[in-house]
Amino acid sequence: MSVLTNKTRESLLAAANALNAKSDQLNDTIREFDDFLATAGVGVNVWLESITLADGWQLGYIKLGNKWGVAVRLEDKLPMALSGAPRNVRMDAVSQFEALAITITERLHQLVRG
Repeated sequence: MSVLTNKTRESLLAAANALNAKSDQLNDTIREFDDFLATAGVGVNVWLESITLADGWQLGYIKLGNKWGVAVRLEDKLPMALSGAPRNVRMDAVSQFEALAITITERLHQLVRG
């Protein structure tokens, strides 16, 4: 005996499959952006100080361990790779990739000028 009707079960499975497919696309986008920045050899710490993501998270580009990557941080907690952040944070962060790239570029120009 099931506590769910077939219609409810099918609807839930369809919604979960759609969300997981969107999440896979999102992860691909994050990986592509991360790879682009790594290939460019950016190598600077940058945080988008003026932009707050979902639930108070902040987006940046930093060295995590021995690897540079797109990261997020929450208040006083240690930063983490964006790829490991909650889905809603990842979804929000992707819309700020352009702003992050612009901020990184500005920082690189500052460093070149001295």
